[in-house]
Amino acid sequence: MFWKSSLPNALKIVLFFFVTKTSADVETSTLSSDAVEEALLLADVALEEWKKKEFERQRIDRDFVDDDIAGIRHDYLLPCGSKSRYLESVQQRYEVASKLLIHSFDLSSDQVRSSVGGIEPRSRGRDLCSRSFNATCDPDSKYRTYDGSCNNLRNPLWGAAPSCYLRLVDPDYGDGISEKRRSTSGGPLPSPRTVSVKLHGELAQTIPNVTAMLTIWGQFLGHDLLLTPVTKGPKGEMLRCCPVRKNNHPQCDPIIIEPGDPFFAQFNVTCLHNVRSAACGTCALGPRQQVDEETVFIDASQLYGPNENISRSLRKFDGTGNLRFIKSKDGGELLSLSNNPKRDFCSFQNPKLDCFRSGKYIFFIRVSTFALTAKIKKEKLTFVDNWCSIDQKVG
Repeated sequence: MFWKSSLPNALKIVLFFFVTKTSADVETSTLSSDAVEEALLLADVALEEWKKKEFERQRIDRDFVDDDIAGIRHDYLLPCGSKSRYLESVQQRYEVASKLLIHSFDLSSDQVRSSVGGIEPRSRGRDLCSRSFNATCDPDSKYRTYDGSCNNLRNPLWGAAPSCYLRLVDPDYGDGISEKRRSTSGGPLPSPRTVSVKLHGELAQTIPNVTAMLTIWGQFLGHDLLLTPVTKGPKGEMLRCCPVRKNNHPQCDPIIIEPGDPFFAQFNVTCLHNVRSAACGTCALGPRQQVDEETVFIDASQLYGPNENISRSLRKFDGTGNLRFIKSKDGGELLSLSNNPKRDFCSFQNPKLDCFRSGKYIFFIRVSTFALTAKIKKEKLTFVDNWCSIDQKVG
């Protein structure tokens, strides 16, 4: 468990007295605010200890060679914005405190939500969160916001980015808070790759009544609505999860490849880089939630960008409102080129092939979605040019 591996011996002694004292005085069905505050203070101590280990882990990771191209690219395509990283760092103390309380009162997974989720902490974490969850709206504004806030003036944060996903069913974590789900016998579940090989194999089915455009359009629309980032380092750097080491980051969740794998065995691959999804900053005790970096509105954020910084970097600022583009050899208009080919983990494999830029990193490397994005962008440019022409005539 994350908090167990982070606790120094001195803190474990403090925890022992905390557990002994509170278990005798408080029923497991209810928790007092004092018990919650004490757990949050202990969580702060545990996280300070964890930060010391993080610096050592970063030093070791700097010695690794970036030879896992697939892992690096996958991580790059799931960026975690600065606001999400900040809220996740705040949420860590609530997660650790929740585990301490569950351990202290011997709560089952079913008791987690009723016993822990309803407590309102008084500590400083609430102030840190409240500043991030406030939105000031101008009801007379002619333009919508980049992050989707204030689309609903009564509930200005509905659909804004970043925000927590809503669940159809309650989570079923192994410890009720954040640990990976376990089997009914209590053991670990099989590797996702093992399940994939056993159930799906190498079979491929064709669907005669649809074309590939169904998938391409589905991806294009999905990338406008969803982006589940993975946990990053303190400065947004990639975590190293392969090979499996004792000092791997707690959020590492590498996929182990069994000997004789029908595909990876030929490449001597035994571990696939995988990091857990970033925790959403709920600023409350209870089960871990996941974050969506995109707005829930169909607003073409995959073309214009999900926030102001990215959007401004894509625009021409020539008075037309147009996006940047480059001319192809036949005179057509294409997306602008990557502004960082050495770090986009796409262009670097061939110096003669540059990747393109858009509001979404995913369009750097997929030809199908790039083609659709370029087509929609061209239609937008045509619309803007016609609109400017009408405006000039009217003016």
